[in-house]
Formats: sequence, structure tokens, C-alpha cells
Amino acid sequence: MAGQKVPLLQPDEYLAWEKTQKEKHEYISGEILAMAGASYPHNVLVAEAVRLLGNALAASACVTLSSDQRVRIREAGPFFYPDVSVACEPFLDDESCLRNPVVIIEVLSDSTDHYDRGEKWSHYRQLPSLRHYVLLSQKETLAEHYSRASGEQAIWQFVELRGPEALLDLVALDTQLPLGALYRRLE
Repeated sequence: MAGQKVPLLQPDEYLAWEKTQKEKHEYISGEILAMAGASYPHNVLVAEAVRLLGNALAASACVTLSSDQRVRIREAGPFFYPDVSVACEPFLDDESCLRNPVVIIEVLSDSTDHYDRGEKWSHYRQLPSLRHYVLLSQKETLAEHYSRASGEQAIWQFVELRGPEALLDLVALDTQLPLGALYRRLE
């Protein structure tokens, strides 16, 4: 979630500075953005996504990670903390940044909607490993799902899923999540 900005830093300065902070901060083009607190519905959706994906992938080489896992897009950044990420055979760099997420999920809010759909998405889709980008609404049972086949040049496809019967089909993970299960504690 976008928050208060602090002065410009180089990527290595950001990484060193971030280690000394109590809160998380994202980094884009030299700018550091403090991550604001999240609402109850946001936290519930993140917890359910982590639980459901973790259970579905328990026998695989994939791991489901919460918003405490930093993702590095390129060597010089940007650096983000997605609400949920999934990596298969995770690759972490020397700064403990995940470099190969297959799935990224962001929960939308009024303050992050434009950021998650715009600038963040433009950076996330540069990740060669990324196959699924999912935006979850806090206001209704709704998921916006961007997906692509393997390969950097693959074209992104979009589908909007509504209602508890809709299935979020994460083909790269060979799993489907019913939206009703994701949203069950909020209905």
C-alpha cells in the first residue's frame, strides 16, 4: 500500500536502510514508499489466499509467501512487497529478495487501487517468471485475473471473475481457487 514518501536513495542504500526499519517500504526509481496498515477485509483476504494456496501446493515445490516477502524486479529495482506471492523452486538473491514469483496477488483498496493497477502492474509484468497477477476487491466477491503462458513474449490475457461460484484458475500451479472460499469470512 502506498504511503508517505522519503528522500531518494540508490538501490543499495535502500536495501541497507530497509534493514534498519521497523516497517516495510517499497522502492521505485529512487523513491521509497512507506507501507500503510491494512483493513480487516484486506487482512482476511490475504490470510485466506495464503492458507488456500499453501494447502493446495503442499505436495509441490512451490511455496506461498505473505506480504513480508520482498520481490525485486530488476537489479536496480524496483522492490515491492506483494500481498501474496507464490514461487516454485524459489530463488532469493543475496538481499533475501524473491526474484522468480509465478503468482502475485494484491488486495485492492481505495488508496492502492490506482498504484496496484498502474505502476506496480507495469513493473510486475516485466518478471519473466510471472504467470498470474490477481487483484482482489475488498468491496465485493471479485477478482481481476491477468495470466500468460510461459515465456516473456507471451501475451497477457484478462478475465474478470465475480461471485462465490467463480473459479480462479491458476494454470501455472495446476490449481483452482473458488472465490467463495477466498471470500467466505467476508460474506
